Amino acid sequence: MVLTMDEPVVSGSLEPAETVASLVRDWAQRAPAQVVMREKDFGIWQEYTWERT
Repeated sequence: MVLTMDEPVVSGSLEPAETVASLVRDWAQRAPAQVVMREKDFGIWQEYTWERT
């Protein structure tokens, strides 16, 4: 077995890593009135939007 100390070659431009939190923030900024969650409360569906949360 041969071991080398070469750096891995990365092609293309490097983009910053996106996190779940950054994606959620972007969605909330782009569509604040969008329904993001529905919950049944005593048999009635309640809708939550980015604005309301």
